[in-house]
Amino acid sequence: MLHELEILEKLQEIDITIAKLRKKQMSIPQKIEQLETELKEKAEKLEELNTLIKNNQKKQKHLEIDIGDNNQEINNYENQLLSVKTNREYKALNSEIATLKEHNSKIEEELITLMEKEVELKEQRKELGDKFEHKKAEIKKEGDKIRMELSHLSEDIKDELKRKENLAKSIDKDIYSYYNRLIAHKGTALARVKDQACQGCHFKIRPQLFLELMKNEKIIYCENCGRILIYKGE
Repeated sequence: MLHELEILEKLQEIDITIAKLRKKQMSIPQKIEQLETELKEKAEKLEELNTLIKNNQKKQKHLEIDIGDNNQEINNYENQLLSVKTNREYKALNSEIATLKEHNSKIEEELITLMEKEVELKEQRKELGDKFEHKKAEIKKEGDKIRMELSHLSEDIKDELKRKENLAKSIDKDIYSYYNRLIAHKGTALARVKDQACQGCHFKIRPQLFLELMKNEKIIYCENCGRILIYKGE
């Protein structure tokens, strides 16, 4: 095989490796973003629970204030009972007291329901909080691992690019420039020939061109896709 073809083959192997490394490198920010999104969603759920608990406690406070106001009114009415002069006034005050006590009873039921709900919400918050902290530590560990992988990939790409640069010194500049254009536009610059067809585009090679290719005396290009053809026998 021509020396240039051997170099071009090695160059293509390097470029394929670089492409794979870069593809992996490009997927890493997405992985980190997914981890951050997952953590953000858990933090939002935790915040939702905190909001529910705060709202619950506000409702309890308002109800407690209502009970306090009602009790104050009950005390006032009970004090008035001591000075009433007619049975009608006595009955009216007792009716007001009974209504307020009934109202307080309903408020207390509602208050108990809210207190029970608060206990339930706090249990949920603790459970979710524990999971959040565990996930946070897990994501940090995974994030550090991914960033380390990203650093290694960058170093690997640099090493491959250095190999490519050193190899490129051994080949004609025009051929190397053409090779790079093919890599950039088609992903591969070299194509093997099998069954007298270019394996890059499956175009049938003319018999005369195939004979020249078999001699391995010069670089032959596919007449259809422009790739550099390599023939190593069937």
